[in-house]
Amino acid sequence: MLKRFVKKFNEMKNKIEDKLDDTNSFYYVTEYPLDRCLQYMQNDNVYDIFSYTWEKRDCFYLLTFVQYKNSIRQLSTMYEPSFVVQFENVGEKTYVDVSYVSKIMQPFPVVHVDKIDAFWEKKLNAKRVK
Repeated sequence: MLKRFVKKFNEMKNKIEDKLDDTNSFYYVTEYPLDRCLQYMQNDNVYDIFSYTWEKRDCFYLLTFVQYKNSIRQLSTMYEPSFVVQFENVGEKTYVDVSYVSKIMQPFPVVHVDKIDAFWEKKLNAKRVK
């Protein structure tokens, strides 16, 4: 009986983890070269949807949305959404792989997917491909 329960529990856990992986990863493509993408990400822009921090780590960048810009909407101060960002330069295009960093109390971003897409579209003229 216990073995059956554990087996069923693990199956459900795996299904949930697969779903989390799908909903927490975003892939974009832009016509900008890699060096221009990195330059644009380091600079604040009047058209940015969010105020954010941008940190270089060993093999990726960490993007954290701090606050909405030019809006009465507020982000929760307790759960500022963070994303691991990796770039891949392919010919004349740059692919941007964005993955949400899950937190214990916040497994999904507090920002709607449409706002995340709009951020990348305004910042790097990037379109989501997945």
